[in-house]
Amino acid sequence: MDYAMDVDTDVNMGHTVCDASVPLNPNPDVQNQWGRRYSDMEARSSYLHQLQATPNVLRNPQIMRCVRSSKVLEGFGAIFRHQAAAKKKAMGVGGVEQQDASAAIADDKEHEASDKAFYGTMQTTSIDGFVSHVWSASRWRKALALLFYMNTGLAAGVAIIVWLLMAVHCVVVKGGGNITALGGRDLIIELVWVPMAVFFVVFFFGHDLTRGAMDKNWWLDKLCIHQTRQDVQLEGLTALPEFVARSKRIIILWSDTYFERLWCNAEVATFTSVNEGAERVDVVPLWLAPWVLSTLVCDLLSITLWNRLAVWITDVGIALSDEHLPERVVFFLTPFLGIGAAMGTAYLPMVIPNFFSFTHKLEAHNTMLKHIDEFKLASAKCSVEADREYIHAHVGQLFLQDDFAGGDWAKVPPEAKAEALAAFDRFVQTKFKKSITNRIGEVTRVPYSLAILVFMPLNFASLANVLGCDNAPCKDAAVYEGYSGNVPEFMLTNGLSWGVGIFLVYPTAYPVMLMALHRTMSATKNWHRILKGAACMTSIAASYYYMGFLEGLCAAVFVNAVTTVNFAWIIAAIVLVACLIAWNLYLFRTENEDLKLERKVTPTDATNNLQEQRRNKTSERQGYHTILENDVFDDGDADFAVASMDSRLTSLPSARSP
Repeated sequence: MDYAMDVDTDVNMGHTVCDASVPLNPNPDVQNQWGRRYSDMEARSSYLHQLQATPNVLRNPQIMRCVRSSKVLEGFGAIFRHQAAAKKKAMGVGGVEQQDASAAIADDKEHEASDKAFYGTMQTTSIDGFVSHVWSASRWRKALALLFYMNTGLAAGVAIIVWLLMAVHCVVVKGGGNITALGGRDLIIELVWVPMAVFFVVFFFGHDLTRGAMDKNWWLDKLCIHQTRQDVQLEGLTALPEFVARSKRIIILWSDTYFERLWCNAEVATFTSVNEGAERVDVVPLWLAPWVLSTLVCDLLSITLWNRLAVWITDVGIALSDEHLPERVVFFLTPFLGIGAAMGTAYLPMVIPNFFSFTHKLEAHNTMLKHIDEFKLASAKCSVEADREYIHAHVGQLFLQDDFAGGDWAKVPPEAKAEALAAFDRFVQTKFKKSITNRIGEVTRVPYSLAILVFMPLNFASLANVLGCDNAPCKDAAVYEGYSGNVPEFMLTNGLSWGVGIFLVYPTAYPVMLMALHRTMSATKNWHRILKGAACMTSIAASYYYMGFLEGLCAAVFVNAVTTVNFAWIIAAIVLVACLIAWNLYLFRTENEDLKLERKVTPTDATNNLQEQRRNKTSERQGYHTILENDVFDDGDADFAVASMDSRLTSLPSARSP
């Protein structure tokens, strides 16, 4: 499909600038003399610039539609229930022309539902998010993925606010305004269950509760391309790359068959080429939201048990005191053994459900990255084979090197075509993959923010534990845990230990678990499945005990550093925190790799050069006037050259802002 137009288009201003005022000159030599100054630069950028200029949208602005994100999420993603017909045909190629004419003239009643859906969307000039997906994937998983994408941040923020308000409520109402009067009280309902209930409500219904305040303008094929009127449908299909080009982000709902679909590849190629890389690509794997939600539920149930077992800390202190051990040894072992045993044991009932959840996460994540590593555009499938040639030409022109960029694809040598398609393959396997792993982690890693999120119930339980004084009267707990009855000192140190746990200990638990589970699965792949399952569950349980005893170690060191004010203990506390920071940096490291496209001269580089000339057009005109005055052209030809150059400098295309 040729996107060329006979006008220069100012993308940022949204209008076209014609050259009608320029006088025609019959002398082709004159045109060649000044034209060669721009030919290389414009040739490299012409195809991409034509795409950014959106000629089909300019011709008929009504075909560019968007839909509010809350509408897409209506009825838990009911719009994904049936497969759309829109992508069955190519952009102006494929089977449309071969259909019987009578099929194209349907009764208005037949089109009523499609008209309602299509014209129920809004005409727009830009799109916040282009939703790219495979229709064969589960409707429920796609709905969960979009809910996760849209509402997770809002849900977490509202839950934290409710958590803090409930803490104030507990102190004022239950404690009578005395913060030390809550010792031994069960605060798990107010400080964990209530804020977590709010989190889940906002997660699933936040887009409705905000009444559109958080809405984004999304493009979704089933709503934004007409499904039955073939003339309108064909216009939308023809302009599909232009819709992608005018999107601020692309939201990829990843499923195992995503890169098997040729149209999905075309969308990725268009967006990353227009935006010079993958920095604005949001990949939401369909396995991610179920894994996060199931992990949160398991954590919530474990914390309820942990709240009952926290009394073990005081019990350990009493038991060790009866053994006539040195005081400092007792005060070290009490939190180390008490917290480690209680926390690890509290998570044991969740080992079985987490075994299924985490093994599925590992397998799905590994499959996704494997598909990217093995990606080949030539291997993608297409329901209408006639589309393949068009899409290969489209992707190829976006990734052609500068020697052939902007030329007629049909005249490009076969080896150059193959190299252009191979360039897209390499981009997906490297830059695109790195963008994904930076956002959702490698197979055995998770991003730091996600590691904090999945332990939200445990993080909320910190305040219940601090205010509840380890489920014991605050005075008694302060005595048996080494604070000589100093309740404020006990509560502050306990809060410090929890703070270190929230930000430096608990986030490491799941990366450690994933690494241990991955190695266990590899080492036991030839074992009987029962033995293999037992080994995997053991590694999961060990990871939870690792978290518990590491938190206990922090508490033990801080207890002695605070209560003794001993220089050696203070140094030990500083070294421990430094080691935890280093451990977190290792586990959550990301490579600051450039995610932009690698070309000798990218189309956007060329348009940036043109934009620079646009900003300096006055000095450019003066320079060319000087050349003309020095008899580079004849008098008659000079008038034409000046007018042509002024028009070119006025209508230079503006590069799309990154």
